[in-house]
Amino acid sequence: MRRRWWGYATGAGCAIAALVLAIALWPSDSSRPSHPKTPSPVAQTPTVRPTPSPTPTPVAIQEVRAAAPTRFTMTGPASQPYTINARVCGMANVRPLDPPGEQHHTVCWVKEDFGVAPGSTSATTYILGHAWAQDRLEVMNPASEPATKEIVRDVKAGRSAKLDGITIYPTTVLDGSTITLKTHTGVLTYTVKQVYGVAKSAAGNVRSLMNEKTPKRIVIITCAEAHGVDYDYDVIINAYLTRSRPLPT
Repeated sequence: MRRRWWGYATGAGCAIAALVLAIALWPSDSSRPSHPKTPSPVAQTPTVRPTPSPTPTPVAIQEVRAAAPTRFTMTGPASQPYTINARVCGMANVRPLDPPGEQHHTVCWVKEDFGVAPGSTSATTYILGHAWAQDRLEVMNPASEPATKEIVRDVKAGRSAKLDGITIYPTTVLDGSTITLKTHTGVLTYTVKQVYGVAKSAAGNVRSLMNEKTPKRIVIITCAEAHGVDYDYDVIINAYLTRSRPLPT
């Protein structure tokens, strides 16, 4: 195998959607009855404006039944623009987890025994994609490279953090990226909330990464590459559901 992949466990990665509230402002009625010009009062019929119907509030998360993902899109924030468009294949939970098939336009989800199919009420889905310094066209390179640059910088500077007792190297460069999964039942949008590098040998010991019951989450795992070098770290991307809509059946 030309790449080293995660030999113990793996995971997939987090999206931002906004709940839009529409507020209708209506002008108030300032008209008043005019004073009569004769001594006898003239009855005035008050002007009554109809009460406006409330503007419906868009529902950000609609019910989408869990199903196998078929398309994957990841778009970076304005500060780090990039776009990844990929097909999604299903892969078995066989260690080491190594996404099979064409690697320029394909990511894979673990379809059984490690995570679940994505849906509006699903727990964690794990998605893997290759990044490799020797091939600039690898599907996850556009996300791995900027994250790895920050990770390597912190490794060299001796800056780290602890997650579940494991040394990690947090990076914020991908925060706010949007991930969209399409299935035959709907479209699910996630926002990236947490990204970090972790030694390949230690990744399987990060309890929060391995927690398959975390709700409405996708975890993306890919290899660390930058500067034309492949590093002995995994890049972990956590993203959480922020919008969903069903597709017509």
